[in-house]
Parts: sequence; structure tokens; C-alpha cells
Amino acid sequence: MNDADHAGRRTILVITYAFPPAAYVGVHRTLKYCRYLTGHRWLPVVLTCRPSSGSFTDEGLCRQIPPDVEVHRTADFDPARLLERLSRLKRRTVAAASASAPARDSASPKTTSHGLLGRLKRAVLTLLTQSPDSHVFWLVLALPRGIWILLRHRVSLIYSTSPPHSSHIGAFLLARLCGKPYVLDFRDPWHAGDPASILGRVKRTVIRNAAKVICVSQGERDELRAQFPELQEEHFTYITNGYDPADAVVEGHAPERSPRLSLIHAGTIYPGIAGEFFQALEWLVAHDREAVRSMHVQLLGEIAAEYTGTVAALEAAGIVKAHGLQPHGATLRMLRASDVLVILLGGKSFLPSHIPAKVFEYLHAGKPILAIAAEGELARIVRQSGLGTVVPPHSVDRVVAALRALLADHAAGQLARSPNDRYIRSFERAVLAEKLADVLDGVMQTGLARQ
Repeated sequence: MNDADHAGRRTILVITYAFPPAAYVGVHRTLKYCRYLTGHRWLPVVLTCRPSSGSFTDEGLCRQIPPDVEVHRTADFDPARLLERLSRLKRRTVAAASASAPARDSASPKTTSHGLLGRLKRAVLTLLTQSPDSHVFWLVLALPRGIWILLRHRVSLIYSTSPPHSSHIGAFLLARLCGKPYVLDFRDPWHAGDPASILGRVKRTVIRNAAKVICVSQGERDELRAQFPELQEEHFTYITNGYDPADAVVEGHAPERSPRLSLIHAGTIYPGIAGEFFQALEWLVAHDREAVRSMHVQLLGEIAAEYTGTVAALEAAGIVKAHGLQPHGATLRMLRASDVLVILLGGKSFLPSHIPAKVFEYLHAGKPILAIAAEGELARIVRQSGLGTVVPPHSVDRVVAALRALLADHAAGQLARSPNDRYIRSFERAVLAEKLADVLDGVMQTGLARQ
């Protein structure tokens, strides 16, 4: 039976937990594949979940989904979130009872964890320690819909992307049911701990039986490949994240440019990655008031709790402004109005193979980049783009020197850089979608050759 439709396209089932209107950074990779694969004889059918009430969403992203791409949304069940809600409810109930009840003797029996909530917590935690993540419960709801899609469409191939890594278990199970190949896409590494554990064996089974495994950097591919020496080198490949030039045509006007040097960091500031940068700003506040008057740092996205006090103090000093999470269009407008784009990858939380997804939109913006990062793929990309200055972690003095150099260039009108346009264009989303199409075509050709 020919799996192609009347337009000569093959259908690919895309399993992704995060998809518009969810607006987290991992959404864009899958969204752009769905947008551009249709030009390479592949028609995606998406299996995802409805965003929860507390999710960060951007309805504008839904307008980028091609009209012929079906999106099937299921309910989600995250026991970790449920347990947190039950715990908050219990704390409020206990507090209210304590406030209204007369004082008890200190020898009175205390609440224990042996009740229904305690047993539920222990059961769920036991299960979660043997699962990739709490979203594995989504599969209970997603798998029936996936089976329905397989019955309704002539699906040629199944593709899953993570995190959450439980999505790959869904791809494995559905592929076993329908006898079709599946491809895994790792936006982040899957750390399963002991290979001999249940979770380790699940990871090994899912990866070994995949037709192809894709990572987002050469280093992450090599790290994963080293865990499976018995598999052929061709079993693993990588396709980086990227940018879409069409996203630069955003609605609304960019904020007015400030006479001060404007630096911006877009994206989550994780624990342990930004200490050098904030310490450098604190040093400038204490020792160089002219620099403070001439510089403005904007932070877009969530900030780890360990930095919130420091950021508040820097905001009070007038050198920093934290904007919180912003829609994609608003972020691009703010990047457009900035002078310098900042990457914070200090500390020891990330391996040199890690490349933040925002780097590629930074490249397209064509602005100078200040990266605080160890030597590795990120540093290589920033330098090869012709846009970047890389400062090694753990050196506040060197960060201060880099900031002062940028201030001097700004004052002299010499901030402009000479971007390597050909290199930067290699990260366009349409180019990367063509690479994915080549991978998918190769999987199908290999399957036909074996028949």
C-alpha cells in the first residue's frame, strides 16, 4: 500500500508535549518543522496536550501552524502538579483549623503521613523514580488518541521530541503497534541514571529500537553515542536549533532606542549560570557610577530564586530591569531595539556541548553578542558568526573588562560587527527542516531496502 497522499506526501505522526499555544522555547523547533516539512513531501499530524491553566501561552503562535496540519490535543494528567495542589490545600486547611481551634496540649497526637495523601504521595513518587518524568501519565490519555490517528491516517513514520522524555515511550509503543519506524529528537539529554535500573533499561530499549536518534548539537550526539557503543555510528545524528527570518517581521514597533548601552538577556536564568555576570554588575554599581549611568540591562524570562535578591538590588540601583516572561513577538521587538545580546552559561550546570536555543535568534539579529561560557560548541558558534565576545566563567574581572569595552565601543560609535552571513543563514529553520526531511527520507529508503 502506498503511504503517500494525493499530493505525493507521506504522513508523519509528531508526538510532542509542548506545542502552540504553549510558548516555551522548546515549542519553536517542532512548530517550524511542521511549518516547513510540508514543502519536502511530508505532512505532519500532531499529537499533543492542551496547555494547563498555569502554562505560559501565546495564541499568536497558532497562526503559524499550516492549515493542512492536523493537531490532536488530549487532556493532561500530571500527578506531581496534583500532589502540590493537594499539599497546598492541606496546609491551608491545617492553618485555618489551627487559627480557629483552641490551643492543644503539646502531647496531642500530630498529623502523620500515614493517611490517604501520604500513601498517594509514596505511590506516585515510587512510580516517578522509575519513569522519565511525571508526564508519563499523559501517555495514558495520549496513546488511545495516537491509535485512533494511526487507524485514520496512512502514517509512514512516527517522530517524537523531548523533553519530556516520556514522549519517546509513546513513540516506541505506537510504533510497535503499527509496525512503523520511529525517530527520536532530543532537545535535551535524557539522564536515566544507572543503566541497569528499570529506567535505564527503558531508555536503552527505546533508543536501540529507533530508526534514527537526533540531538541538537554535535557534542550531545557524541555523548549519547558513547553510551551505546554497540550501535552503528549512523544511528545517531544532530540538527541544531535555528531561527526563522519570517519571525523578524513582527507586528508593532520596536521600543525606542536608549542613549544608554542596552544589553538584553532573553530566556530562563537557571541556577548557577549567572553569578559572574551579576557580580560584575554589582562591582560596577559600587565602583563605577558612570558605567551605571551609561548602561541598561534587561532580563526577559524566569529567574532562578538564588538571583532574585541580587536582581532586585540591581533594579533599585537603576542598572537592571526584569520583565518576566514575554511573548515571542515582544521578545523579538526588544532584541531589535537592543545594542548587545547576552548569553549566560557560567558555573558548572551545563556541559560544553550545550547550545541555548536563543543563540540562533541572536545570530539573526546581527547584534554584538557577549557570551559568558566555557570553551565548547557555543563558543565556537559565537566566534564563527563574527558577532561574539566569549568570556570564560569564574572571572568577574574579565566580565567587568568586557562590559567596559562594550561601553567604550558604544561611546565611540564602534559597536557594529561584521557578521558571517553565509554561516548564519545555515541555521535558518527552512534549511534545518530540509535536513530533517533528508533524515526521514533516509529512514524510509532503508526500510524499503530491507523489505
